[in-house]
Amino acid sequence: MRPDAETVVGVVGLGAMGGRLADRLAGEGRRVLGYDPFGGTTEAERVDDLAALVETAPVLLLVLPTAAAVRGVAAELAPLVGSDHVLVNHSTVAVRDAVALGSLAGTGCRVLDAPFSGGTESAVAGTLTVFAGGDPDALRAAEPVIAAYSSRVVACGPLGAGTTVKLLHQHLVAAHVVAAAETVRLAEAAGLAETAVAGLLAGTAADSTMLQVLVARLAEEPGPVRGSTRILHKDATLVAEFAESLGTRLDLLPTITRILAHHLGAADADRDISTLAHDG
Repeated sequence: MRPDAETVVGVVGLGAMGGRLADRLAGEGRRVLGYDPFGGTTEAERVDDLAALVETAPVLLLVLPTAAAVRGVAAELAPLVGSDHVLVNHSTVAVRDAVALGSLAGTGCRVLDAPFSGGTESAVAGTLTVFAGGDPDALRAAEPVIAAYSSRVVACGPLGAGTTVKLLHQHLVAAHVVAAAETVRLAEAAGLAETAVAGLLAGTAADSTMLQVLVARLAEEPGPVRGSTRILHKDATLVAEFAESLGTRLDLLPTITRILAHHLGAADADRDISTLAHDG
């Protein structure tokens, strides 16, 4: 089964990213069914249980916040899916959890491990980068749907390879975010406007996407969290666990993880990554 414009897409997890993927797909003219027992936000049609979702939607997207949520949904899906289904896991989890989804292949379901780079703005604009791991047939089957919200799909290798690349990505993102926040703080202490740093360093060897994003958000009025410190800390912890499983020492990451944890500890709720510039 290769999805066409008439194929119904099921989105499991309607939080900040899942809700926007559902809306993006619906805006492209697809019928989308959403499922999230915890609520979530989307303009798409919703169902009350996974069985109803699977019965109607042959393409299933998992956009869930934790490995426990992914494992729970996978256990519920096992007796429901079959050879007519393609499961695309967009959740960032440990590599072992991404690989474990391959057990659904015993039902005939094709499985793709496909975390992405980009936040809510990229989801709305359709410019996410997707790191895909899995059988090439699974990628070919899912690609017409993924193309609705991504501008680049990177074939990384077998199941689990997409998550491996995402963890490498998050290691660098976490380092860039913390370094950018400290640079803004240092510039302000030196008498520069905090929002001037991005322009002064633009296009130089020191520039980065995360520096530009962080400073742009500092220039805006406070609003909803768009770059989640909580999720970045969770992902940095996954990177640390992955490195330990490989016997690889990472000297910088423990400091980054501690900084992110300290920042979260100062608030009851999640905080946008831009507010790291105001710590210290």
